Amino acid sequence: MTTVTVNAGSTSFTTDNPQFAAVVLQLISEEPQVAEPSEIDGVPAIGAEWPGQGGVYAGLMRGRDGHPDYHLIIAPAESDGELQWGGYGDKSTATSKWDGLANTKALIEEGNHPAAEFAASVTIGDHNDFYLPAQAELMLAWANVPEAFSEGYHWSSSQYSANYAFYVDFSVGWTSCNDKSNVFRVRPVRRILR
Repeated sequence: MTTVTVNAGSTSFTTDNPQFAAVVLQLISEEPQVAEPSEIDGVPAIGAEWPGQGGVYAGLMRGRDGHPDYHLIIAPAESDGELQWGGYGDKSTATSKWDGLANTKALIEEGNHPAAEFAASVTIGDHNDFYLPAQAELMLAWANVPEAFSEGYHWSSSQYSANYAFYVDFSVGWTSCNDKSNVFRVRPVRRILR
């Protein structure tokens, strides 16, 4: 029997095969091969521009309710001025806290929603599928790439009530709801299915 004790922690094993012991020792003493953090399978590092995809990579958004996970891309610029969410006093069907694309489609169909209309009007390169992010999508952006945003309030596409919608404050990182007639910044996003 050959007993081998490895000094990295308390790892040890016992074997009666000296060749196996030598191979295991060699494997655990080699530097681990780690993929470069800048790019794995063509996906850039979080916070880096994704060439040809219209913006900065904000991270992987988990799909909800049977929808697939997707990569969230943030447009390189936000609205020049601040825009109303719109539809004050009207209940919208844009109530998902997770699916900004579905919310934006609903808001466009309903009409009178300047923030969503602006986001959906953005075209970068060949990409004309930008939308107003949902509350959770903006929170992912806050967690991963807050430096890509101007400080201040940014509208989400998630309605709270007939008079209020959710926003994220990129000055301090909180989310709350505010009067739909107020004017806040708008930052379009798009998605790439995983």
